[in-house]
Amino acid sequence: MGYRLFPGFFKAINGIHTTFYIEKLRSSIDRKTSQDLSRRLGLAKPLAVMEQVHSNSVLVIKSALPKKQEIIQGVDALITKRDDVILGVYSGDCVAALCFDQEKRVIAVFHAGYNGILSDISGKVIYRMIHEFDSNPRDILIQTAPAIQSCCYNVSDARDNRVQRFSSQFGDDAIVKQGSNAYLDLRYALKRQLTKHKISRKNMLLSRECTACSENDYPSHYRTKFIEKKKQREYTLFSTIELTHDGSTT
Repeated sequence: MGYRLFPGFFKAINGIHTTFYIEKLRSSIDRKTSQDLSRRLGLAKPLAVMEQVHSNSVLVIKSALPKKQEIIQGVDALITKRDDVILGVYSGDCVAALCFDQEKRVIAVFHAGYNGILSDISGKVIYRMIHEFDSNPRDILIQTAPAIQSCCYNVSDARDNRVQRFSSQFGDDAIVKQGSNAYLDLRYALKRQLTKHKISRKNMLLSRECTACSENDYPSHYRTKFIEKKKQREYTLFSTIELTHDGSTT
């Protein structure tokens, strides 16, 4: 199973190629997983993927990657100006974001669950794009894959005070209350954050599709664990972005 989900508005913009797939997931994200995935998807360039440890750590890729690229440890965001590498991000409820500075021709990906959003990983990415490549936030486009939405992300039983932390950082609108239940709105929080960092709203395409309840049957860790009562999901969302050599779309 592996198919493109949707092209998104990036497909209409010269200079990049983006894809969104559902793919079979191994027990962990390891080098073999990425190499197999690259082969199955027919990717022509080295694929850079992250360990994704729910951090706000960012890596800028400045040199060519080896053909057998290891998983990049300890980070949840990648940035590059190179056109000989594909950036990839796995997700299964968390936000997977693709970024493109159309003026400086810089691309980035980041992975953000509630920890990443609370620690402002999007701001860290934008900061590095500005200071490493002289990006202007007004030129940065950001698209997200489907993620868990406030209709399903029930955190009433969470023991890590995330409700209070989200409410304190993003206001009460980041929490949807239904009776005694509280639901986090990751999309709302991320939108607030991106706006704070001067990303134009017309340059945001933040998916409203919910991985947990969509009719498209997206992979969802939350649905698998708390609704279906299974130990582990079998599939993952995988999103990629790459610069094209000639400035055209592919």
